[in-house]
Amino acid sequence: MKEFSMGASTSIKEKHRASKKGLNRGPWTAEEDRRISATVAVHGAKQWTTSAARSGLSSCAKNCRLRWMNYLRPNIKRGNMSDQEEDLIIRLHKLLGNRYFFVVTSSKISKTAN
Repeated sequence: MKEFSMGASTSIKEKHRASKKGLNRGPWTAEEDRRISATVAVHGAKQWTTSAARSGLSSCAKNCRLRWMNYLRPNIKRGNMSDQEEDLIIRLHKLLGNRYFFVVTSSKISKTAN
């Protein structure tokens, strides 16, 4: 019976873990939110790898992008949906079906699931 070596995959996992060392973990602070917002105001909401580095945060690009998209964007509407928004979504669903992407982009409702 042939034995498989875990050597190659273990070294890849170790490299991945090592690349994540030094990243900030835990809840976001007001200062970190301010830095992301300032960086996006200057450079735009693109190229999150460079934006994360430019902001001076020790968070990865994915976390910075998700923080901006779900919490910091100025056009996000919080709270329950209004009756008009619900009616619009129902009408678009009847027109477009279960294609969620098209329903949401057609409705122009900037709500986040978070």
